[in-house]
Amino acid sequence: MELSEAVRIWFGTDRSIVCVDPDGNGRRCAVDDDTHIEFRRSPDASTALAFVTYLPDLTGNATATTAAIFRLGETGWRHVRTLTEVRNPLMGKATFGNRTATFAVAVPRRGDSHCCPTGRKTYRITFP
Repeated sequence: MELSEAVRIWFGTDRSIVCVDPDGNGRRCAVDDDTHIEFRRSPDASTALAFVTYLPDLTGNATATTAAIFRLGETGWRHVRTLTEVRNPLMGKATFGNRTATFAVAVPRRGDSHCCPTGRKTYRITFP
């Protein structure tokens, strides 16, 4: 399975990712024209991080970001783990080490408007 297809399936089926329909009811999320996906691959191309920025509420313009780890296997890419702690857009590159990845995301600082966080938080995750 191609990485983009694995991401679409994960994003549409993971119960920790919540979207809302125009009536305020919870619904499954889906990749559409307003969804932005960024990939960062390990140097050996066996592991990838996917960052998905999307509109969770079809009636508004607020965005949300979710991320996950994917690994390449014999049958293609598969979802390994959702990074539930990552809820903000990726800032720049990811650095891969031995079973780890380090990357920064945007976070709001005091006085920032909701649209435009200016802070930065660095994550270091370990691959299962």
